[in-house]
Amino acid sequence: MLLFKYIYLAMLGGLEVYRKVRCAVIGVGRLGFYHARNLVTHIPESDVTTVVASRIENAERVARELGIPKWTNN
Repeated sequence: MLLFKYIYLAMLGGLEVYRKVRCAVIGVGRLGFYHARNLVTHIPESDVTTVVASRIENAERVARELGIPKWTNN
């Protein structure tokens, strides 16, 4: 019953149930890509904001493929 109370309060804007954790993925080799994909597709509490890679074209490719808004090589 307590869970329903929290959901009701959250719907009214009186309680923030959870916050998203903003993060960046640094390195998008084979394992980095898998980690980024898992964060985006399987962990709803994560908000991947940036992809960083040594080669800008790799960062851009992964960011576009996963719908991540920013990429850089810096």
